[in-house]
Amino acid sequence: MFSQNPEGLNSHLLIERLKYPLLKRDVVQLAKTYADLGYDLEKLLSLTLHSSHAISFHSAWVFENICTLNPNILDSSLPIIIEYLRKVKNTGVQRHFSKLVSIGLKRLLNKKKDELFQIEQWQVYAAQLEEVCFNWLLDEDCQPAIKSNSLEILSLLSKYQTWIAGALPPIAQNLMEMSSPALRIKCKKVLMMLK
Repeated sequence: MFSQNPEGLNSHLLIERLKYPLLKRDVVQLAKTYADLGYDLEKLLSLTLHSSHAISFHSAWVFENICTLNPNILDSSLPIIIEYLRKVKNTGVQRHFSKLVSIGLKRLLNKKKDELFQIEQWQVYAAQLEEVCFNWLLDEDCQPAIKSNSLEILSLLSKYQTWIAGALPPIAQNLMEMSSPALRIKCKKVLMMLK
């Protein structure tokens, strides 16, 4: 078991462990072990594209907890998470990654404010986020948590991409009519912020 022998964590053992059910405490322990050993985070992210639903979901969950333990990892990993956001099909991974992007984007904007979107590469990332998030908002089968995170991401981007501020209210109003209570609350917050 990893919690008893963290030195035994290698790629094969990690994949084996991610195949089986995990409790929150297991995920937190794996995240701590993974971070303490300096394991290759890109390898962990690549596992989020694994064909096994359990491995891809658990990889994203462990990665989210690594970022929670060390937000600087989130800051430096945000561009690659945005790249992966477009590729992942597992809705659990989409939920974890959209949450991380929302938190990470908020952190970066608090640090760098207006300079961020003057960087050409961040203009590309913003365009990718706009496309993915609007697609999820319009997808009737998309989970409410993913839509909520998408609303948050787009509301952050709307401060720098003014066209989003005009496009988002009708979508948020439509979502309020046919969504979960938590998503309705998020829609109301976004609508208030955009006024």
